[in-house]
Amino acid sequence: MTMALQTLGQERARHAWEEVERALRAGGDFNKDFADQAKKMPMRIRTAGLAHTLAYLRAKDQGRQVREALENWINRQRPPAQGQPKALVERCIREDSAFLRWATAEALAYLEWLTRFADARKKQEAKTES
Repeated sequence: MTMALQTLGQERARHAWEEVERALRAGGDFNKDFADQAKKMPMRIRTAGLAHTLAYLRAKDQGRQVREALENWINRQRPPAQGQPKALVERCIREDSAFLRWATAEALAYLEWLTRFADARKKQEAKTES
């Protein structure tokens, strides 16, 4: 049996879909806690930078599931060295500028899928409630 090769875009999409589904199963206010936070995150990153955005959301205790999904994705693509922190905000401030540039670009590419799927599920949930 051969494994089908997937493009990076397909891998991003699959992971984002799984994270959206997990957030829905977790309960809570999916729209406020996940979909809305996912939608705001790319602009926050473009405006303030990845590390600042993550630190801000962590300090305000907002977007936990979105932050975890993004951190999980980045750590899967570039695992931290043994003994190094896994928290993305810490990696952004401890690793070199090349990592920060890559992580920012990858975060924005990943968030396109996460936002798209979260918005679709938000609309689907609204239809089933009415």
